[in-house]
Amino acid sequence: MERCSLGLNMLEMNDCKHFRYNEIKKGSGEKKLHKLYLTEDMVLWEVEGRSRNYIIIEDNFCECTDFQVRVLGREEKSLCYHLLAKIIGEKLELFDSKELTDEEYDKMLESRM
Repeated sequence: MERCSLGLNMLEMNDCKHFRYNEIKKGSGEKKLHKLYLTEDMVLWEVEGRSRNYIIIEDNFCECTDFQVRVLGREEKSLCYHLLAKIIGEKLELFDSKELTDEEYDKMLESRM
C-alpha cells in the first residue's frame, strides 16, 4: 500500500482526512503532545484532546472512546484522531518530553479510574 512521507498508509490518512497538522500545537506554540518516560524502556504519550487528555501506548492504543468503539469494536477505521496526532507529532518532533516519577504515574492512573 502506498505510504505518505510520514510513513502512514493512505487508508490511515483518509481515516483522519479532517486532521490539521497545526492541531498538534496550541496557538501559543506550546506543544499538545507529551512523551512521558516512566523508565528508559517504558514510554507513554499524552495527547491534549478537546475535552481532556488521552494516553497513547506506542502506535497501538488510545484510551479515547472513538478508539475503543470505532477502531477496536466495529473496526470501522484504523486510527483515532489522537493516535494520528501522536504519529505525526512524533515524526515532525512536535512534542515535549518529561520523566514521570512513580507518584506522578500513580496519580495519572488514579485520575482515569
